[in-house]
Order: sequence, then C-alpha cells, then structure tokens
Amino acid sequence: PAFYEYDQKKVPVSLFAEACASEGAPIGTGGYQSWCQTPLFQDMELFSQLWVMKHANGVEYKPLPANALPNEEALRQRFLRFPIPATEVPDLMDQMAAAVEKVAAKMAALARYQRTRG
Repeated sequence: PAFYEYDQKKVPVSLFAEACASEGAPIGTGGYQSWCQTPLFQDMELFSQLWVMKHANGVEYKPLPANALPNEEALRQRFLRFPIPATEVPDLMDQMAAAVEKVAAKMAALARYQRTRG
C-alpha cells in the first residue's frame, strides 16, 4: 500500500483512486481490516487457545473495543492499494506510475470537480 497525503476534504482518497483508474491504474482504497478487530483478538475462547490470558506479571489481555485506535483507523482510511501482478511486469508498473503522476498533477481540477459533485 501507499498512503494518500492530500487534503481529503478537497479530494477524497476514493475520488483520487477513481481518477487513477480512469487513467489506467486500477488502485483500490482501504481494504485492510483492523487487526485488533479480527475474531482472533476479539473472541476470548479462540485467543486463549493460542496465548495466555494473563501474563505472569499480572497483565491480563482484554480485547480492544471498536474505534479504540483512532490513529490506526486514520491510517487505514488513507491507504491506496496497488494491484500485485502474478509475474514481473515492468511496463505495467511504469503505466501505473504515469497514471498516478498525471492525476496528482491535476489535483486542483479534481478539487473543483469534487465541489461540483457535492
């Protein structure tokens, strides 16, 4: 993944990815689940089959509630996912880089488009 670093109020990551896709770079967004919210770390019965529930120093494992890690959530909202080809395809990578550069060079136009979309 890569991180989207532009002001999302002006151009959301989803619009950036959509514009890249229209230029030949099928980039996805998000898609990574929060690890602390996976069943392995939420289901105490499952967790206890792999790890100790209470450490020797007295610290006990407790699952984190949803939205307990706001920084992690903010990072996941900025993910751009690039496809990973099954074989080495340098020309495809060059094409994707050119498409991303082309869209990035037109951020002001994308911001204007975003304002008209509402």
